[in-house]
Amino acid sequence: MFRPPLSRLCFALCLLIGCAAPAYAFDLIQAFEAAQRHSAEYAAAQYGYQAEIEQEAQARAPLLPQISANALYQRQPASLSSNTVSHGWGVQASQVLFDRSLWAQYRQGRQAAQQAAAKLQRSGDDLLFQVAQAYCEVLQQQDTWAAIRQEKAAYFRQMQQARAAFEKGAATRVDIEEARAGYDAALAKEITTVSRLELARSTLDNLTGLDSRQIEPLRPGELPDWLRQKENYWQNLAERHNPQWIEQRWAWQQARSSREAAQGSRWPRLTLNGGYQDHHNTQSYGRADQHYRSKGGSVTLQLNLPLYDGGQTSSRIRETTARELQQHELLTATERQVRQAVRQAYLDAYGHQYRIRAQQRLLDSNRAKLESTRLGRQVGVRSLLEELQAQQAAADAEQQLAQARYGYVLAYIRLLKESGVLGEAARQQQLRRELFAAGSRVTNRTSTLANPAVSAVPNPPRINSEMAQPAISAVGDAPPPLDSIPAAGQNAAIPQARQTAPRPAPPQRRSGNRRSRDVNRILLKPNWPIVPVTAE
Repeated sequence: MFRPPLSRLCFALCLLIGCAAPAYAFDLIQAFEAAQRHSAEYAAAQYGYQAEIEQEAQARAPLLPQISANALYQRQPASLSSNTVSHGWGVQASQVLFDRSLWAQYRQGRQAAQQAAAKLQRSGDDLLFQVAQAYCEVLQQQDTWAAIRQEKAAYFRQMQQARAAFEKGAATRVDIEEARAGYDAALAKEITTVSRLELARSTLDNLTGLDSRQIEPLRPGELPDWLRQKENYWQNLAERHNPQWIEQRWAWQQARSSREAAQGSRWPRLTLNGGYQDHHNTQSYGRADQHYRSKGGSVTLQLNLPLYDGGQTSSRIRETTARELQQHELLTATERQVRQAVRQAYLDAYGHQYRIRAQQRLLDSNRAKLESTRLGRQVGVRSLLEELQAQQAAADAEQQLAQARYGYVLAYIRLLKESGVLGEAARQQQLRRELFAAGSRVTNRTSTLANPAVSAVPNPPRINSEMAQPAISAVGDAPPPLDSIPAAGQNAAIPQARQTAPRPAPPQRRSGNRRSRDVNRILLKPNWPIVPVTAE
């Protein structure tokens, strides 16, 4: 069974992800807006809100005047003695003057509308946070891919150096294999990262309906200090604005109004009724006709006092009282849950702040160690293995720093969500000003949170802002494939670094099934030479 080499697989994945870089990119706030327009779940929540707010109008209707009209025409079959014809019209009106049950039901309808608004806000905040998660995941995987690619390029240069030194008798075969093992490990990590990047892009595409290859990176440099306000500030915001908390408070108020409505059924009901009618009757006896007409208005004041209904009202009162107590306990549980969520988000953001500082110092130390190890190897006091270990430590520290910075951004967005202010326009505009370059036109910009300091590997690969693809669009752009690297002991010459070929027009994005077929087509392309790796 034919199995394509890892390098060829990685290249195929890169080629499928790649596409032409657009002129403009969308930022996180634009992704929020697009998701609210695109999401079917959010659209369903909006229609649900429109349906639920009608409960207020339905509960108010019995308190308003009730007016009806009727018309009558009746003709009895002729008998031996007479024939009767009746016709007429009437208008009736009624107005409730006092009914505690109806007023409680009206309050319940108003509270249901308020609860529906909080439920819609919660649905919108959940959607925005999902978009933020997918957005940060795409950027993080882009940065990880860039770091791995430059790490892989460094390993390949070390293989070249080790091979050249081995041919001169200044290195051992172990040095070549160690560098080759590092290259293979970086290649495997690259394949994993490419898959994760494609999954993150697919998630963002599904949430927003946009092309995630046009994503706007975050502004490089220091991140804002979002934790100038203490935890109590965010707790107070959540108490006033958290939609889950507000929704449960209205649910409790609804249960209270339901109990009051049940209790109000025991009170008298006073109703004012009025009407006007005009009826005509005609009776025929042979050739004699008799005509009758009844017209006029009436006003009635009606008082109803329930005395006994078999215990139904008492049972409803007990039921609604129990449900009120249930909703009150749920409110207490919700309050604790929201406060814990706010605290967790705050501590998470706080921890990421310190993690960023620690990872930055670790990265600086590892870069200094790597430079010292390289100098030591040049003078013969350090081995290639020590240099490879120092290089791996520096690469890991750089990736950990990027993860910490993205984690800080996402933790702050979660803090906004749990505080109930993520959907506010002012907060979103503040995020845009702090995270994105205003009015930027994006072409070939570096990735978001990559440290601007000098990299351990010269000429690091750059990622365009839309991340259509890292700069792999031709075989010459990437390090040579694994199967082109001679194994230890082979006399083949080390291939020289190729010049960057002109970037061909990338293929268009395809659907999932077709994309799978394209992967197989690319990997099994017959005109690609298969060079076996010779084992020593």
